[in-house]
Order: sequence, then C-alpha cells, then structure tokens
Amino acid sequence: MPARLVLSAKNYTQTSVQLKVPLTAAQAVQIHIDMYITTNSLNTALSPATAGGTLPARNLYAGFVSAQPKAGDTEIDVYGWDVPTYGTKVVGQIPQTEQSSLDTVFSHYTEPTVFLGGGAAATAFAHNWFFQVNTHDLLPSDTNRSLIRQLTPLEIDLDFTDGSSDPAPPDRSVLWTGINMNAGNKPDALTTNSHQFYMGGVINHHLIIDGGCGNWDLEANGVFIPNAFCGTGTSQAAQISQEWQQRADDTNTMRFVLWNQKGNPDAEGWKSVVSHLGLIVDGSVQQSGSPLADGGSAEGDIEFDQGGLYGGLSLCGYASNCGLTVDGAGAVSIPLQVLQSPKGVNIGTGGVFGLTTKGSSSVQLYPTDAGDWLVGTQVSGGGSIRGLNGIYANSGSFGGTLTASSETISGALTAGSIATTSLNSNGINIGTGQILTTTSKGGYSTQLYANDSGDWIIGTQVAGGANIRGINGMYANSATLESGLTTPKATVSDTLKAGTITTTNLQSSGINIGTGAIYALTSEGTNGAQLYSGDAGDWVVGTQVAGGANLRGVNGFYGNSLTITGTASAVSFMESLTTPVSGHANCTTGQFTDDANYHYVCVAANHWRRVALSDF
Repeated sequence: MPARLVLSAKNYTQTSVQLKVPLTAAQAVQIHIDMYITTNSLNTALSPATAGGTLPARNLYAGFVSAQPKAGDTEIDVYGWDVPTYGTKVVGQIPQTEQSSLDTVFSHYTEPTVFLGGGAAATAFAHNWFFQVNTHDLLPSDTNRSLIRQLTPLEIDLDFTDGSSDPAPPDRSVLWTGINMNAGNKPDALTTNSHQFYMGGVINHHLIIDGGCGNWDLEANGVFIPNAFCGTGTSQAAQISQEWQQRADDTNTMRFVLWNQKGNPDAEGWKSVVSHLGLIVDGSVQQSGSPLADGGSAEGDIEFDQGGLYGGLSLCGYASNCGLTVDGAGAVSIPLQVLQSPKGVNIGTGGVFGLTTKGSSSVQLYPTDAGDWLVGTQVSGGGSIRGLNGIYANSGSFGGTLTASSETISGALTAGSIATTSLNSNGINIGTGQILTTTSKGGYSTQLYANDSGDWIIGTQVAGGANIRGINGMYANSATLESGLTTPKATVSDTLKAGTITTTNLQSSGINIGTGAIYALTSEGTNGAQLYSGDAGDWVVGTQVAGGANLRGVNGFYGNSLTITGTASAVSFMESLTTPVSGHANCTTGQFTDDANYHYVCVAANHWRRVALSDF
C-alpha cells in the first residue's frame, strides 16, 4: 500500500507545495488533477482525542492537486489545505514546516514531506468501484445518451447447465459460499472498531434478505433468525421468529426464543395463535416448526393471547402452567390453586385470599358477598387482624373489649369498650355523647367527651371542668373558660375567650380581641401603658381615657404610613433621593423631594418648583 510518490518539500503556500527537487517526467505524468496529497505537517492548534483501542487521530494537513504539473516544475498546485475530519474548514490555511510540527506517529521524516496517491490517503482499497452518472441523462430529452436507471456494482449468479438439455444436478452436490471475508491471522493487530462489513449512506434499505420458507435469514454465533414468513397454519403448528443462545458452564445451551404456536385451535386467523417469549434449555435451533422439535426443556415464558385471553398476557411455568394473567382491560387474575401473596389482590367476591393452618386453628382471609374482608372461616367464628407491632385494620368491629398495648386503626372502630396503655389516633369519630377516654389521678376523675352540640368537654358530663394542658403549656384551636386562664405560656391558634388572662409571656400571630378590648397592659415606674384597639379599628398606644405613648421599636419607629397631628421632632430626617420627571409631574400640594442638585416643592396640584443646592 505505498504512496505513488513521496517528495521532499521546501515550503508551502495557500495554493501550492514548493519542492526541494524539480519533478522528473516520470513523476509529473503520475500526478493528476484532484489527486489526494497529504503532508507530514501537524496542525499544532488541534488536539483531536483518540478512543482506546482505535487508531490514533490523524492530525495531518492534506489537500487536492489543482493543476497537471510537467517535468522540471518545482511546484505542485494545491487547493483545500486542511486536516480531514478534525479541521477548521477555514480558507487559506498553510501547512507548517517547523521541526516541532512534523509527524512522528504515522511517519518520522525529519523534513517536510508530501505523499501523493495510494498511501497518501487514510484508507487503501483492493477494489474501489466508483460510478459517475451524468445527471443530464436522468432528464428526458432528445439528447439522452443513456437509459440506465438501476446501478448494481456487483451481481454474482450461479447457473447450472451442460449447454443443451440442462439436466437437474444431483442433490447436495455443490457447496456455495457466496462472499467470504477473513480478518487475517493476527486479531490483536486490529483496532477495537474494526469490522468486516459496513453499510453507510442515507438510504431506505441497507439490507434486504429475500429467502424462502425454511431458510435462515441470519445465522450467527448465538443469534438465529429464520425466514418466518411461512408462519403457522394447518401444515405447521409452530414457527420460531428469533432465537438467541448462550452457553452455561460449557454444559448447557440457554435458548431465549420468540415463537408462535397454534395454541387456540378452536379459533381462526390471528386468534388461533399464541405468541411465546421464554427460555428453553438445550435442544437445537429449528429453521421451521416447534423450537422443542429436537429436544430441550421449556422453562418459564410470557404468553400472549393464551387460552383466548385476547389483548392480554400470561406468566407461565414450563411454557404450560399459566398463573398470573392480565386481560385486555388490564384486570389481573390469579388461579386459586396458585394463589400465594402477602399483598392485596382483587380476586372477586367469595374467593379465599389466603389459607393457613397453625396448631389446631385454620384461618382464612376472604371477601364476603357484601364486599367486606373477614378473618376466620367462611362458616363461623373469626380471628384477629394482627400485625407485628399491634392490631391493624381500616375498620374494626368487636362485640367485647379490645385490649392491646398499641392499636392503630385508620377508619372507624366499634367496640363495647377500649382499654389501652397508649391510644394514638389522627381523628377518631366516636359519636356525640360518647366518652373518648377516662382517667383517675389522685382524687379526680377526668373525662374527655363530646356533648350534644358537638363540642369537646373536659371534666364530667354532670358539672365542672378541667384544664386543657400540654407539656409546654395550654394548647387549643378555640378555648372558652368561664373563670380566669393563668399559665406561664399559652398558645391558641384561633379564638381565646376568658374572663381574664394573666400571663408572663403572651406570644401570638394575630389575636382578634374585639374593638375596645385591651391587648396588653403594663406599668413601668409611674406610667401605665396599654395597647388596645379603638372604635375605628385602629391600634392605640396609651390609655383609653386620654393621652398617648410612643410606638417604639428597638431601632426606631416602624410603620407603612405615619400620620402625626401635632409636631414631629427628631435628631434627623432621611428620604430617598428622587427627581420629578418634569415640572408638571403628578404631585400633591405641600409634597417635597430632593436629588443631588435641587430641592423640589409641589406648590400646587401637579406643579413643581425647585431651588438649586450648593456646596459649603
């Protein structure tokens, strides 16, 4: 695969190679227009990456011969200097000639060198068929010189004949191998992206295989695709579509097979066919017929339209014992004899979900005709719904007493009485007038119950009451107490009603206490200060009789708008510097503002006047 010519270069320009030695007549005649020419000069501005196991990225300037040279020429005209694949496509590039820019990967010349033809390219061809089509001949005219529309670069035909009568040849008397390719005897020398066959280009069909029934469309190591167009019918009960194989410990063949079978014999057309996708151990791959025709053990598979379940699928053991099925509507079914599951499955009213025998007790979980789930037997009696950490149920009914250290019931619980050491619930509807819990501490008997009005009452249903007490204080969404409420800390998220409130630490995000009601009262020295709401709905600081006090924050006064009817005095006033857009910008009489140059005063509605500011 040598280059046709290897020539020493003295320099390069945008459009030429300047040679160290003039061309001989024998050299000049070998150079043609558009011949590929490659240098040993790198584009040092590029750093193309190379994937492991593949050829190094070829960072070499190349171009094309633009004119036919003659003997004695010291230049070869060139166009299109760039680095193929990795280049910038910028016009006017010039290969470099410095020693540091010369190639040491594909060659190791110590001076600028050019390669023309053959080995100058990145690829060598034993045969390279190249078609040139005159597009004028593809347009109907009175000057067409060709009627060809189909191009077939290579056609290989086999024809048996003796020149006259063409007798039939003996069966199986010729081995036809078509096209053979072998990558050679040194596989380690090949890059990891080497291949035997490549089909490129933008085309609708890269490969068309047109075989007959019983032929292999593809037969590879571990992959088999027969011509399955014949399909199933009256003369053939099964046909594989594809098969993939792998060896297991060099003792068994694992065959993953997709095949069709006449599994619904009473139906016709597609409804008579059951499609299988599953595992077969051992046996031989079949071009036609059942994949089990030459032995093998069918393992589990997925079956489509099995047993007339059209639009559905089934999970089947040994390609015959089907358990879990999903019909075309998405409903899941499990045969009773194979039902084993720890989770809820809709199996229909009256079907037993689980059956177990422990000791002398036989326990079932089953649905009744009314749609309820029952624990026990379908005849009589019942058992506990028991979890690892207690008793669990969405709804529970007990005629006697339910006793446990921990019960969790998310729906309704009905029982004669409940005894527990730890009652936890997110809302239990116990009905009006029913006692939720009763406890005795010291000499007091305390109950939490609902009255006829739907209120929760603490105390007894006869008279009196007790405190609603939390670990860190008193908590209630709404609390009404006839006497005083006294606590070091009280938190009420809605409305608090009481005769008096005494607290050392009152904290609330907005408490509606009504007009005229005192929010807070404190005395410091001889001053009595109150915060209360006035008849107009305003908050007032001072007393309800006369006078007022300061509304003071840690760092000053706070408010969105502050209106003072008397005199406002302070150490200093600050405002944001703004400039009216014009002398007739919107303003209110008496309004003023400033910027870095002027003081502006609104002397009448929408009429500004200004005075200049100066340094001092």
